[in-house]
Amino acid sequence: MSEFINKILLFILYLFGFSIVMLLGYMYMNELDSGDFPAINLSNSYSFNEKMQFLKEKQANSEVLAIGSSMSLNNLHSPTVVEKLGTTSFLNTASWGVNMEETFRLLIIVEEVYKPKTIILSSGLVDFMKSQKVFRYDIVEEYLKSERLGFYYYFRTFDLKYFANNFIFAKATRSNPDNLEYLGFDEYGGVNFESNRFNINQHRWENRIVDSIELDQDQYFYLDSITTFCRMKNIELLFFQGPIRNGILSRYNEEEQQILFSHTDNVKKIILKNGGFFVNANESVWSDSLFFDNTHLSSRGAKIYTEYSFNNLKGTLTSSE
Repeated sequence: MSEFINKILLFILYLFGFSIVMLLGYMYMNELDSGDFPAINLSNSYSFNEKMQFLKEKQANSEVLAIGSSMSLNNLHSPTVVEKLGTTSFLNTASWGVNMEETFRLLIIVEEVYKPKTIILSSGLVDFMKSQKVFRYDIVEEYLKSERLGFYYYFRTFDLKYFANNFIFAKATRSNPDNLEYLGFDEYGGVNFESNRFNINQHRWENRIVDSIELDQDQYFYLDSITTFCRMKNIELLFFQGPIRNGILSRYNEEEQQILFSHTDNVKKIILKNGGFFVNANESVWSDSLFFDNTHLSSRGAKIYTEYSFNNLKGTLTSSE
């Protein structure tokens, strides 16, 4: 029996060794080095994995956290947040395409790690869809809290297919600021785009949003969970309903307008019910020149949007006193 077990162990070691050799060969053939390693495999969302690797280096408490999807990652302007709240203790924890459920589950983890006093959630309609993403929240929590080096988690989550698929992609996301997959984080974890060098995707530019998504009612319950969690933890919640570019919004028919209105009204009621602050940017008109697609803003647009949101908050912000 022990001989059989030994053979199994040797076979496993052989497979592992073969995988490493193949990985090194792949790196050599593509002229890659260890600096091109993709982020640790914590989910099937590459943006999320890169953001967790960024956060791992930011272990100190942070007074202000931004959470959510690319509506927070790309549309919040970090220097303006810092200026408006009078603190440099700010981290943007957002990543592409996460919905309210995924935002809530991550919030529970990052709240314990960073102990924020204020949460900022910039959002859009797409954040209320069902998701096919898979997150390893137990390992995420351990990873962010652990003093172990990232090398340990590379091996713990090792998957040859993931690494092979993401070698080239990782390098592109870190170095190519010309598209929405760019992940060159600023010092606070945000990503803004310079309009003079960006390649606009015509499909995304013309997407009317409301005719291509199916809102998931469960996501409103998860938003309610976020607001309840913040209230219980005595965290100030600032919710910014992100803008849709005027070239799209002005063409909405009555049915499409009603979908957006109903969504905004539902969200506003949930936020205010639990003592949060709510701003609806679509109460103003947003020029197409500020956008890269229907909802993602340029750096200039993000600055204007962030200023607008803070200037239109109702009530007094405790964190700015």
